[in-house]
Amino acid sequence: MTAKFIIDKKKSYAILTGDIVGSSKLNASQRKKLLNSIRKTSKELRNLYKTIIPLDIDIFRGDSWQLLVTEPMSALRIALFFRATLKSKMEIHGFDTKIFIGVGTIDSLNNKRVSLGNGQAFLLSGRGLEKLNKNRLGIDYPSYKKNDYLNLIFQLVDVLASKWTVKQSIAIRGALNGWSQQKIAESWEGNRLTQQAVQKHLVSSHWFIIENVLKKIENEN
Repeated sequence: MTAKFIIDKKKSYAILTGDIVGSSKLNASQRKKLLNSIRKTSKELRNLYKTIIPLDIDIFRGDSWQLLVTEPMSALRIALFFRATLKSKMEIHGFDTKIFIGVGTIDSLNNKRVSLGNGQAFLLSGRGLEKLNKNRLGIDYPSYKKNDYLNLIFQLVDVLASKWTVKQSIAIRGALNGWSQQKIAESWEGNRLTQQAVQKHLVSSHWFIIENVLKKIENEN
């Protein structure tokens, strides 16, 4: 049994709220696959980030979801992992999810259903998602002195991530797992790729630029 997670009402948390793009166009089989993919991705995330993702992703209204991250500066990395993994699992051209990250305090939290929590982080995340128009990624971190700068960086990363193909997403997912290019190639489902082919996908998806952005943000005080 998972230990109950207790919030610190003085601490800032990140709430990721997502909405599947074009979900109404998915058929019954694809919707079932989507739900299974989100649940599997939730397990992968919790295995990768045991110390900062204490609860499972909560799916609500059929195609929306929320996730709690205890370290706000890791939220972009986790959002990109979620996005790349869903794209790779669904294998549908143009498939994507919008994600808005609200960073702030939490007043109350339901350990079984993250979406039933409330507080500043939830309000910022929900309202931010509603305001996303053409962009599919954003953040609002009012107490952070570089909030505007941070949101601009997120928008620029989004421009790159929105163009990821299924194969690029598979490569990005592996890189975010911390795998070497050789391991990504060896774990590729279907026709096995060479390390050089994986590198090509990482270069064309601008992974090495994104990786530097993630390191810069995560080292911010």
